[in-house]
Amino acid sequence: MGRFNRAILFDLAVFESDRAGEQWKETHAHRRAMKLPATGRPRFGYIWHPRRVPDPTAPGGIRLQEERYEPHQDHGPIAVELYERKIARKGFAHLAHWLNDELGVRTMRGNRWAINSVQRYLDSGFAAGLLRVHDPECTCKLGQDHFATCKFGRMLYIPGAQPALITPEQWEAYQEHRKETKATPPRARSATYTTTGLKRCGHCRGTAVARSGRAPAGGWIRGHTFVCFNHKNKGKSACGPGLYVRRDEVEKEVVNWLARDVAAEIDAAPTVAVEGAPLPDPRARAAEERARVQAELAKTDAALDRLVTDHALDPDKYPADTFARVRDQLTGKKGALINDLEALAEAESAPARADFRPLAVGLLAEWKSILPVERNAILRQLLRRIVVTTTKSDQGAQWRLDAAYEFHPVWEPDPWADRQSTNHAGALD
Repeated sequence: MGRFNRAILFDLAVFESDRAGEQWKETHAHRRAMKLPATGRPRFGYIWHPRRVPDPTAPGGIRLQEERYEPHQDHGPIAVELYERKIARKGFAHLAHWLNDELGVRTMRGNRWAINSVQRYLDSGFAAGLLRVHDPECTCKLGQDHFATCKFGRMLYIPGAQPALITPEQWEAYQEHRKETKATPPRARSATYTTTGLKRCGHCRGTAVARSGRAPAGGWIRGHTFVCFNHKNKGKSACGPGLYVRRDEVEKEVVNWLARDVAAEIDAAPTVAVEGAPLPDPRARAAEERARVQAELAKTDAALDRLVTDHALDPDKYPADTFARVRDQLTGKKGALINDLEALAEAESAPARADFRPLAVGLLAEWKSILPVERNAILRQLLRRIVVTTTKSDQGAQWRLDAAYEFHPVWEPDPWADRQSTNHAGALD
């Protein structure tokens, strides 16, 4: 009888746990359909008007109102400047110090800002008018086995009801900056040399790192040459031929590339427009497709709103399994459409060569007068990477190294997109 009663109690506990979990899922789905965050609480940059407000004059002492978020007159501009400073390549630690020490602003829970709290707030996209939700089709069991973030990175951004504080262009620039930062080794984020973080070995696709060398007149030259990180630190089994090239030679080739392939096209461009059929613009096609996907997303949102509203007004109208199945189908379709919009936004914002000609001309004109960190910042806007391949040629008793250069500009398809190298992780420049 004891074992029998224990089994009954365990089954009852499982039943109650499943019931509570299903109710919370329905609650979160309902709030998402209302374009509200899953949990109602104050958010930085906004004034929160909760659904239930204490009111002694109302029946039961509680007055119901529409839950909404409105921009905060003081914190809203601070949230905008946070994004502007991060897009300008300020670190999260700098932003936390700025909030705590210079402004004296605290989080909505009264705590001081830390690196992780600033990062979570900016990554949430709430100030962009978006809600960050977990992909319902993901199988990582977020919220069951772990609670921090999705193990597979399958987080979606859906439109929220709160007014946006930043523009869509600022949000896209922030996402692009975060993507670039995550792919850059920590030491390469603060450039020491002109080509810091851009060089790759042509043999193994690993990072080329700086190495000091002895000067002819004595002493040492910092960053005299670039060598392959894999060959230097992991051996010939990681990269057999390796890489060895002088830093001044690489910088000279960069100047030649700018003058030859980018800036020279301005002088070669015709002064009078050439008549003929205009070439198709991929960005225009992406804009048209994005408008179609946005219309489809609006229809899906409206259908989801109607479904949830009907179920809230008449819970017996649909069988429980039918409501859950249709709701999940609409939510999955909505997530797929949002992913399509993100891909189309990248295609629509894809740069063209002509967009970078003034930047290249300005860099050439000021090459000798600006600092290496400034040259590096401009080159990062023009290039994905500089691939250097060195080969050893024997000439009897002597030998020499011949270097070949490939430049991968941002306005051309990435030739390494099929197989990005991960061998350079942790390499320092």
